[in-house]
Amino acid sequence: IAGLFQFSGLKQACLKKCRNPFSILFANWSVNPARIFRLGAEQGIWCLGCCWALMLVMFAVGVMNIFWMALIGLFTLIEKQTTGRVAS
Repeated sequence: IAGLFQFSGLKQACLKKCRNPFSILFANWSVNPARIFRLGAEQGIWCLGCCWALMLVMFAVGVMNIFWMALIGLFTLIEKQTTGRVAS
């Protein structure tokens, strides 16, 4: 399931919003503390949406072997920092 999610359009939509949060945060900024909290929560949900499958795999693998956890963590970092579908 995690592997199929990596290639889905939903994953790409979440990555698009998660890779560059500043444009979304600054475009929707408010002085209202409740609105700021909601904006942060929405951004957090986008980032969780793009990485939940890898985090789930990292938890299962990390319990067994630290090397694989580091390797998947590196993959996650590269995926979030690059543009396009190169990493997936």
